[in-house]
Amino acid sequence: MKTVGLLLLTFASVVYVKGFVCPQENGQFAHETDCEKYWNCWKSEAFIGECKLGLLFEAERRICLDADMVDCGDRIVPKIDYKPTEECPKPVGLFPKKENCAQYYHCVGGEPFLKNCPHGLLYDPENEWCDFPNRVDCGDRPVLF
Repeated sequence: MKTVGLLLLTFASVVYVKGFVCPQENGQFAHETDCEKYWNCWKSEAFIGECKLGLLFEAERRICLDADMVDCGDRIVPKIDYKPTEECPKPVGLFPKKENCAQYYHCVGGEPFLKNCPHGLLYDPENEWCDFPNRVDCGDRPVLF
């Protein structure tokens, strides 16, 4: 349960709201109409949470996930107004760093976080993981360890 809380705090914002009745004393619950929002109940106090840009609330797992991984059912999916950047062409995902094949960006809500592969490994954008050099095509990206 601690991990879920950390994920929600990392990938969402939360605001206290009166009027919603928590179905359980503690937990996260899908908003009735908006797939980007959720109810966060703590000691039966309801707070409305909103997933970061590009993430939606997955009701069964009760966490914010990449929009491609969430079935919103009848809940509204907000239109994402996102301007791609070189580091983050999409608001959520893993993207290669053009200047170094051993690095990549982990984008969350359109914010890039630079990551390094473990020493001796290179980033494989096709599989979205670090791998042995003989299994990665770096193309024009230089190899800098």
